[in-house]
Amino acid sequence: MMQLSPLFLEKLQAAELIGEQRGEQRGEVKGKTQGRVEEARSLVIRQLTRKLGNVSPTILAKIEALPLERVELLGEDLLDFTSIDNLEQWLA
Repeated sequence: MMQLSPLFLEKLQAAELIGEQRGEQRGEVKGKTQGRVEEARSLVIRQLTRKLGNVSPTILAKIEALPLERVELLGEDLLDFTSIDNLEQWLA
């Protein structure tokens, strides 16, 4: 069996540590982004419900599928909505 040199093992451990740190950083960024998206969607849905009344599950599913940028835009545009029809047109 071949023996690995101590220097090689040290470099291998350092590379593994760097890989773990990068993975943790990516996971943290992804988690923060996902949390931001979920919070934005939740806020927009609460605003829509307050302004227009109950929103159908079909419309809620469409909102849940929107990327963050569209959710943020919807949050602004909903101020001009006067009916569910306006929301449906916006989502179309």
